[in-house]
Amino acid sequence: GSITYTFSIDGSLETACREASLIENKEPIVGYIDRITVLPSTPEENDAAILSVADQCTDWRNLASESASSKELPERSSVEVQTVDELLAAIAPNTTIMLQSGRHNLTTASNYGADTRSDYYYWRDAGDGYELVIKNLSNFEIQGVGMHATTIETDPRYANVIKMEDCANVWLNGFTAGHTRGNGGCGGNVIELVECSSYEMSNLGLFGCGVVGLYAKMCGNITLRNSDIYECSSSAIQMELTNQLSIIDCDFYKIGTNTSSAYTVFFLTDCPDAQIEGCTVKDNISSYLLASPRSHVTISNCLIQENRFEHCALDIRSGDVILSSNQFRDNSIRKWYYYPAATAIDENGNTVKAFSTTSGEVNLPVAVLVS
Repeated sequence: GSITYTFSIDGSLETACREASLIENKEPIVGYIDRITVLPSTPEENDAAILSVADQCTDWRNLASESASSKELPERSSVEVQTVDELLAAIAPNTTIMLQSGRHNLTTASNYGADTRSDYYYWRDAGDGYELVIKNLSNFEIQGVGMHATTIETDPRYANVIKMEDCANVWLNGFTAGHTRGNGGCGGNVIELVECSSYEMSNLGLFGCGVVGLYAKMCGNITLRNSDIYECSSSAIQMELTNQLSIIDCDFYKIGTNTSSAYTVFFLTDCPDAQIEGCTVKDNISSYLLASPRSHVTISNCLIQENRFEHCALDIRSGDVILSSNQFRDNSIRKWYYYPAATAIDENGNTVKAFSTTSGEVNLPVAVLVS
């Protein structure tokens, strides 16, 4: 059967989407659309508004789903760099930047905060300093020596460490990124992507005090694998209006503290196809494991151990979550899900009122929650 998602039109009208006639290729199309100004009042106008929203979402899906495999990319030229200035000078399409080992503090750039005279990056004022924004790139790679050898960092607490806009076919590999330590709390993220597509990120270490380790909005075909995200204050992963998200074989730990719990480890809004597979989620303190309004999320083959979820494990709104072959061990979980109207279905299709939250191993082969 189909799942009903909710669209918001002009921030004030919510209309249930009748998927059977509106879903393209039988895949869910979701989105919080605030640019539609129609306020329907009759059934005919309701239908017109829903179709308009679906058209907007289809346009977004088609744009965001472009992948590197769908087109022939030119060969990238390789540039080896050792300093921040050399890194910035090498930012260009069809380029692989080989960033050498060491700590690379972006605030040491000779043009920090000034006009870069570049078509591909600029400095954005973040209030207490400037953040690096990379833009309009395709077929671009940053390759570090390794997660424990190469670090990209910044000083201002309200800046994102790396922000990318309107980029496609990008590879980020083999480095750690975060704010410099010891200067108080942060208001910026570590990596932030806006309207980007086809990203392959691997062997990254993304650490707090960044609010979020990896944030993306209106993106598609985003993959993070073999990476660590830790010590972020709000969540490890936050995605909005992002399609084809894969998080594979990653470790998430120390998100939130005893004195300041995080919001959630994973925060996925309007993500119709999100996969979290083979990950370890350990030693986190947050309100939720997953908050996922209007999303379809599959969590499989993950170890979820020694966490404290103070409100509930799964904050599910309009959408669903599939749990497949995960192991829950020694967690403190107040309850599994919050909304009384939510239902859970086991691997045999039986409705289950509640799952055990007792200490020790809890294995849920398959569970689907829908509100």
